[in-house]
Order: sequence, then structure tokens, then C-alpha cells
Amino acid sequence: MKFEALLIVRDEATAEVLSRVLGTFQVESERCSNAEEALQKLDDKRFDAVLVDFDDSSLASRILPGVRQSSASKNAVTVSLLADPANVRSAFGSGANFVLYKPVSSDGARASLRAAVALLKRERRRTFRVPVQLPVTLNWPDSPEVEGIMLDLSEDGMDVLSAQPLQGSQSLEIHFSLPDLTQVGVKGQVAWANTNGQAGIQFVELGDKEREIVGSWLTANAPDVPADPEPLTQCKLSDLSLGGCYVETES
Repeated sequence: MKFEALLIVRDEATAEVLSRVLGTFQVESERCSNAEEALQKLDDKRFDAVLVDFDDSSLASRILPGVRQSSASKNAVTVSLLADPANVRSAFGSGANFVLYKPVSSDGARASLRAAVALLKRERRRTFRVPVQLPVTLNWPDSPEVEGIMLDLSEDGMDVLSAQPLQGSQSLEIHFSLPDLTQVGVKGQVAWANTNGQAGIQFVELGDKEREIVGSWLTANAPDVPADPEPLTQCKLSDLSLGGCYVETES
């Protein structure tokens, strides 16, 4: 499965190092050096990660908020490049998930980006949807049981076609059997719905047993689901704020 990163840096040497290191993690990269072009790219194409020079205020002040407001890349992992450790809290407060200190070296980038890549792989695995058509039953208070058809399934939720239109934010219980006849029951919430009965349901209570069952089925039936990333063995928390934290990892 392909992962893509957008590099928003003006320095060519830094961009070259980042691109090379990301490539070792099987992450392809594109580069742009102005905010207007970057924001347009974030709207037009899904990027899994966005790296921006935080010391360039004309870029960072627009890009970090713009990622979350973008049409296609709002769930991207964000990395801020900065020279002064005193600016770490400000970077997290502006929306960065990770920071990378400048000047950027191959070893330093590899150590810092390992955690970022692990996060984006885990996020992709969590939201990866496998097309499948299975009967489901939907239940909610003060209503008879409603039949439906599951259209796709992920560890995070499913799309369904219900015999009765659902309502946004509606809480319900879902019961279904996987093709191997394993029965699964979960609680969910309607994330979106239309008048034709199609809806997206997000799981809100998925027990460990059910999560393992669904995850195993997804892995067996979708070879492109990314494997669980290798865990980081040791890291040191060196800064903490409401916006995030900074950890130092092994190289």
C-alpha cells in the first residue's frame, strides 16, 4: 500500500534528506515551497503526512491549520521542522503531531520520522475499508429491528444500506455474521446518512474479542491492509503540552 507525504520546505538540501529518508519507510513524497500551492494540493489529493518548516512563519501559520480544514488530507500526520527547542510547545499548539529539529540529518530524520510513520500506518490500518456485502440487523430504542446490507467494513466502522433511513449522530446496536459465520455485535453511531438508506456507522464500543475477530478477518481478506508497525522499544518524553508531546527515540 502506498503512502504519500507533502514536503513544504524552501531549502532544497533539507527536502532532499527528508525525501530520501521517507523513501526508506516506503513513503513517497512531493514538494512545494509556497502556501497557496500546498493548500491546493491538500484539497485535491490525499496525503498521509505533511512536513512543514515551522521557522518559516508564512508557511506554518497557514499550513498547519489548513491541513485539518482540507478536503482530502484532514487526517494527515503533521511534522514541524524547527531549529529552536524553545518553540516545541508553540509547534504542538499550532497543530503539529511531531517535531523534527534542524539542521536535518539523515540519522536524525530517520529516528524522528520512525514514530510518525508508525502512526500513519496504524491510522491507515484502522480506517482501511474492505468491500463486502453481508446482512446486518440494526437496533435502537423505541423502534423495531431494521434489516440492512453491509457495504464495507473496517476496524473503525462500516457503510450500510438500511431498509429505513437513519439519522445523523443516531446511536444503535449492530449485529452481523462474517462469511465464516462468526457472529459480531457492536454499538455504533451514525456518522453520516442520506435519504436512500445509505449510512456510515462508526463503532463506539468494540470489545477486545470483537476487535480481534474483525481485524483478523480484514487481514485475511485484504492483502493491502498495512501490517501493524513495529513498536518503538524505547523513548524518552522530553516535553508535554495540551497540544501534544515531544519524545526522543532510539536511532
